Order: sequence, then C-alpha cells, then structure tokens
Amino acid sequence: MSAGPFRERRRLPRLRAPEPAALAERFFDPGLPFVIEGFHHLGHLARWMGLLESSRAVVPCVVARDLNVAKISDADRPPIARAAELPEVREFSVDLPLAEAWARIRRPDGHQPLLVRGECLYVIEGLVPEDCPFPPQRDSTALAARLYSDPRTPLVIVNMPGMINRNHAHVHEVLLHQVHGRKKVRLFSPADGSRLYANADRRSQVPDFDRVDLGRFPQVAETTAHETVLEPGDVIFLPSYWWHEIRVDEPAVSVAYTIEAGAWARRMFALHHALAEALAPLETGDAEATGRGAGAAALVTATTAALLGEEGLAPTVAALRYEYTD
Repeated sequence: MSAGPFRERRRLPRLRAPEPAALAERFFDPGLPFVIEGFHHLGHLARWMGLLESSRAVVPCVVARDLNVAKISDADRPPIARAAELPEVREFSVDLPLAEAWARIRRPDGHQPLLVRGECLYVIEGLVPEDCPFPPQRDSTALAARLYSDPRTPLVIVNMPGMINRNHAHVHEVLLHQVHGRKKVRLFSPADGSRLYANADRRSQVPDFDRVDLGRFPQVAETTAHETVLEPGDVIFLPSYWWHEIRVDEPAVSVAYTIEAGAWARRMFALHHALAEALAPLETGDAEATGRGAGAAALVTATTAALLGEEGLAPTVAALRYEYTD
C-alpha cells in the first residue's frame, strides 16, 4: 500500500463474530478502532431500507449549490429560504421528509432542484424516526448486548455521492452501522492530533486528505493513516479522540450510536472535563471573550489528545501493527 502523503498507511482490523470478552480487552478498553464484518444480515437491512423509503418523518438536511463544495464544514448554514439573498453562501439548511431526501439523493435528476441543478443534498445526523426503528433485528447475543450496552440517541446519516465529512474527532465514542452503500473511512490516532491542523471544534483545517497540500500542511507527512471501506452490514468502532475522515462515492445510509464502551473512554472523559473546568473562566460569554473561549476549546482538544497519546496509546497501536497492515 503506497503511503501517499502520510508517513505510513495501515488497514483497520476487520473481525467476524468476535468474542465479547476479547473485543473488550483488545479494542474497547484500550480505545482502538476496528470493524465487525457482516454484523447485520443484509435481508434485515433491506427491510429497514423499505421503512426508510416510506418514512414521513422530517429530518434536517444540508443542500450545497455545487457538488464540488459538498464537504461537511464548520460554516453556519442559513435556511434555504434565504438562498436568493445570499448568493455568496454555498451551503444551506432545509428540513425534508426522510423518504423525499432519500429519493432526491438516489435520483437527483428526477426532482425539481431545491437550489440549482447539480446541487448536492445530504442528511446530517437526523434522529432515527420512530417509523423505522433501529437495529432492524432484535439480537440477544452477548456481543449485541455489548455493542448496545449504552446507546444514546441513534442518528441516521444519509449521503449523496461526492460528500466528504472533513477530518474531525469526537469527545464521545461512536458505533457507526453501515446500512446501504459503501463509505471510505480514514482515521488518525490522538497521538497524531497535533499534526492535523485542528481548529477549536475538533475539525481539521485540511479540506481533503486525498489531496493534501504539503506545502501548506507539512506535518501531515508525519502521520499514520488507518483505513477501511465499510460495506453494508459492517459496524465500525470510532474511539474517543480518534480523528476520522469519511468519503462517500455512492448513495449511502448509516446509523450512528454514541456509547461509552471501556476504560479508554472513562480516562478520556475525566481528562477532557478536568481541562475544560480549569479553563472555564475564559468562557465569560461576552463578545470580547469569544476569541479567548475558542482558544480555550482548542487548548482542551490539543492537550487532551497529546496527554492521551503520551499515556501509552502510540505503543499500544504499535503492538497491533501486524493487524493494521496488509
């Protein structure tokens, strides 16, 4: 595998029917990403997609004027009703029935454009509607109990081809269930966080890690990228503070759960919140303090990632080197 703009590229471990105890010891507790192949039966997922295709539940969407700028960003998105008066804005928010949003994503030429022909539409973290409950099967196995032991509100994520969810990190842990289509996922460990040019919202300033301008972002060349392709039925574990970029080349549907799975998450939360509390005096709320508040958030992010990396994450990843390579 060519390293490209990175120091090294590795494949994520892909497991089939792992034992829950081994899963906790090898991945959840140390906070390492992995994929479970074929966790969901494709027949169950097909039936669930049938429910989605007829769902009348309204979900928040983003519509971009141009497919080429369809990259999830930090921009404030005004309602689509203001598009005519804001010609310089590239992305807008709009609420649509889930069935209509999916129909537009699957066949954009078969519908009247919301903005302009050639637009890009994607649903961003809408609540899974009550008329299509997830997971599609009721599984009482020990593994399923582990994966759903602390489910937070599940989110449905629907994407048009061409979407890039820019490299970012969560404070919480996420289980991402791939339902329809494929997604390319690229992760970086917290130990590489300082080399990813992150802003205060834990999102990298590098717009596209397939085309990195190393003259502008030279430290990316010192990172290690961990990569996989999610197929329908797969589940990926995204640990706390692992940076990840997600790319979509075909219509895709995922469901995300926020969880707390192991010792890594407890350690990370304790450190993050201790730092946030210590820096709370900077968050005064007045206009003059806005810059200081953003600086405090960035400091919490950078310091947490650095300390967690120094605490032993890098050696742990190195110990799994064989499983992360071709």
